[in-house]
Amino acid sequence: MKKLYVTRHGLTAYNGRGFYTGWTDIPLSEEGLAQARALAQTLPAGINAVVSSSLLRARQTAEICAGQVGVGVVSMEEFRERCAGELEGHTMKEAAARFPMLADTPVM
Repeated sequence: MKKLYVTRHGLTAYNGRGFYTGWTDIPLSEEGLAQARALAQTLPAGINAVVSSSLLRARQTAEICAGQVGVGVVSMEEFRERCAGELEGHTMKEAAARFPMLADTPVM
């Protein structure tokens, strides 16, 4: 039986401060790099492929994990997060102030 392991990228400066990130291509923070290294240490033997979003933070996480299991990374645009448009680079509070119609919209 084949298994599929799915993970999210490590922490970035935007995630840590509550910013919408979307397609903003920022690197992992030092903490995010440490998270990726810790994840890589938990991976079982026998992984034969690592697939990643094309965004830097996801590629960095994938490359650390792939290096641990000795495979390459396949980067795919289709795995990118959703674009947050004009919200990117703003906190939820800033976005609600700038776009009042979002104030009561739940965040997914």
